[in-house]
Amino acid sequence: DTEQCGGTVTLDAQNSGSIFEWNTTATTQRIEVDSTADYWVRVTDGNGCESRDTIGVVVYNLPTVKLGLDTTQCGGTISLNAQNTGSSYEWNTSATTQTIETDTTGEYWVKVTDGNGCQSSDSIQVTIHSLPTIDLGQDTAQCAGQVTLDAQNIGSNYEWNTTDTTQSIVVDSSANYWVKVTDGNGCEASDTIGVTIYSLPIVDLGSDTEQCGGTVTLDAQNSGSSYEWNTAATTQTIVTDSTGEYWVEVTDANGCISNDTIKLTILKSVLAGYTSSIIDQTTSTFTVAFTSTSINAEDHYWDFGDGSTSNLRDPEQTYQNGSYELSYIVTNECSSDTFRDSLNTPEISNVIGLGYEDQINIYPNPSNGIVNISFHLSVFKNLKIQVFDITGRQLLQKNFDLQTGKVDIPLDLSNYIPAIYTLAIWLDNSVSYEKIIIKD
Repeated sequence: DTEQCGGTVTLDAQNSGSIFEWNTTATTQRIEVDSTADYWVRVTDGNGCESRDTIGVVVYNLPTVKLGLDTTQCGGTISLNAQNTGSSYEWNTSATTQTIETDTTGEYWVKVTDGNGCQSSDSIQVTIHSLPTIDLGQDTAQCAGQVTLDAQNIGSNYEWNTTDTTQSIVVDSSANYWVKVTDGNGCEASDTIGVTIYSLPIVDLGSDTEQCGGTVTLDAQNSGSSYEWNTAATTQTIVTDSTGEYWVEVTDANGCISNDTIKLTILKSVLAGYTSSIIDQTTSTFTVAFTSTSINAEDHYWDFGDGSTSNLRDPEQTYQNGSYELSYIVTNECSSDTFRDSLNTPEISNVIGLGYEDQINIYPNPSNGIVNISFHLSVFKNLKIQVFDITGRQLLQKNFDLQTGKVDIPLDLSNYIPAIYTLAIWLDNSVSYEKIIIKD
């Protein structure tokens, strides 16, 4: 009796030239069988003599192994199954299990041995393409502007939820954006990003403003934000009555920043006023320099009281000896102000003939601020020394009791800035004006 795995078995009754009778109905000397069964043959030779024999044939079926057709897929893994539970398995990956999982391109084969020791094998070509790699980035938020989203993977096909089909898109509104990318192998991948674009706070302080007096309230709006004014204020609104440029920077709850600037001109009462100083004199005239102290004035009008006028802000006027009524009128578009003053001619006399034996000697002049005044008096006189700056403001006054003979007066003006100053020397009611110069 015989056993084998699949295939056919040749049974030979020998005795060539005899008559053969098989239980398969065959009448040939030899037969081919592929089924499990008992086979017998009866042989009758030329003499009519018969013999017979029987054989048991077992033909085991081969295990059926079919891994399937060669396969291609995008990413992931593929499961290969050798079937035939209870058999033993030998994979070219060295695995010995009925199934294996793989995510790698390559040829895979398996040999299966069943309980009868029969073997079959099969192979399959597996191709696994990598998926396109897409990274639109983390969800993002920003203040105004635009965001560029790039799907990478040059040469692929792109499908955005915005209907765009380009590799990159530019967006300027808040939304979730996704893209599906299909590469040359037909493999697809997608990614989504949340984009938040905050609107900038709207800050409008209004148009530049000009008004007469009063106050202006500036409102940066955007309640609940933080505020930084160039006045150092940090409130939403400020109130001002001063001319100037004002700006505010507003930062809202999202950290977005906007700013605005406004120029305010607030004209106030002009409040006329001036200072004056005598800058030259002779025995019959004196020249006065007038300096306006009206900071809010736009127009200046001087009536010097001697029939002459001027529209200059800081004029000079030469008077003859006498008394004069000065009028100073200043205006802006909001108001007008008038200042009136009486000017009396200072007593003008020559130094010679008033008891001076010699001319006044001021030395050194120019100086660094240490000045000496020297002259002689033939009779007793009360002495007063005054120093004025160029605006006519008195800086110093020294009074002396009756003086006669040689007079030497030291003056320490070293703390004064370098400039030209007016020195007034009074003897009783007579005065003499001199220039002194302090240099660096």
